[in-house]
Parts: sequence; C-alpha cells; structure tokens
Amino acid sequence: MHKPKMLTTTINRAAFAEKMKQVAESGHFYEYKCITDFWTCRIERLKLPAEIVFLVGQSPYRFTAISIDRVEISTIPEYAREITVKDFQSR
Repeated sequence: MHKPKMLTTTINRAAFAEKMKQVAESGHFYEYKCITDFWTCRIERLKLPAEIVFLVGQSPYRFTAISIDRVEISTIPEYAREITVKDFQSR
C-alpha cells in the first residue's frame, strides 16, 4: 500500500498561535489529537518524515513531522487536554 507523505488538518487561530509560541520558545511544537478510528487510520498510513498542513481559516501552514507518539492524556498539557477532550466529546 502507498504511504502518503502529507497530512492535512484544520486548526483554530488560538491553538495555532499557541503552537507558534512553542516554536519561538523551543524550536518545535506538539499537536494533540484524540485517538479515534479516523486518526488511527490516517496516522498508521503516514510515512515519516511527513508534511503536516494546518489550515487556519483559508491559509495553509506547512510543517514537517519527524515523529508521532501516542501518549496518555495525563501527560498532555492542560491547554491541549481541554481542546482534545472537547474534540472527543463533539463526536
């Protein structure tokens, strides 16, 4: 099976601003998603390093993903935990 080298997702402006703050402070950022069948399927097919495209409104922002890890929710920062839980509850 062909493994794609790109993943596209939407993100709100506040979450994107937080990621850019992380980049300014440490040179990298983390993206958190609830592990659903949808994301599991997309991530398992991804070939690293991969291009991640965040759609912020109408504007695409491109980054390179070098690793993808599954973590327990207790290890996720509070701001991201709130976003992740809301995302999961809306399904």
